[in-house]
This record gives sequence, C-alpha cells and structure tokens, in this order.
Amino acid sequence: MEGGNVYDVVTMGDQLWMAENLRVTRYRNGDEIPTGLSADNWEETDDGAFIIFDYDHSTASGIDSPEEMADIYGKLYNWHAVNDPRGLCPKGCRASGTDHQDSFSFNRARQIVPDAVATRISTP
Repeated sequence: MEGGNVYDVVTMGDQLWMAENLRVTRYRNGDEIPTGLSADNWEETDDGAFIIFDYDHSTASGIDSPEEMADIYGKLYNWHAVNDPRGLCPKGCRASGTDHQDSFSFNRARQIVPDAVATRISTP
C-alpha cells in the first residue's frame, strides 16, 4: 500500500471505523491499482480499478482538480479491487460489507456517535 496516507478513525461501541474515504492507488503488496478506465471498460472489467469522481460535476462546487477531489472525498473502487487478496485497506482494516449492517445499524450509530472517540491510522 502506498505510504503517506493518514486517516482519521472513530471508535463506535466495540468497532473502529475510518472517518474518511480511502484514497490509495496501490494494493497493500505495492501493486498499482488500475485507473483511467472509460465508463464501458469500468463496467466490463474483471480487474480491480479505481476512479476519482468528476471534480467538474455540479455537486463538487469549489473543487478545482482531481487531486483536490481525491483529497477531500477519496477514490471510488470497484468490487474487484475491494475483494482482491492483495489487500486494499490498511493492514488490520477491511472494507465494510453487508455483515456490518446488522451489527451497526443507523439507529445504533445515532446512539453511539455522541460518545465516539476519534484517533488516526496511517499507511506504511
């Protein structure tokens, strides 16, 4: 995984959650994650990939570059990247999935967040 990324995390109940979106360009083993796919290629690929949301979009007011968009909102990864055995998330972390929906519902989150404890993790 690429170095230099530092992420805020929040402890809610007995779970640790990243408080911001992932913004890596490499898997944990150092392999690059492909990017720059066309919309058609994005839908058809069986390989992991990421994109950066269009910074020129009307909902991205005040953002002037893809780098600024990625810094603020992270990158968007396809399922193949998320599920890749080389690892997308920082060591010891994983992408949340449907198994988390039962253990961490919206109503429970509303009850826990006032007592949440913030900290930081970084990528090697």
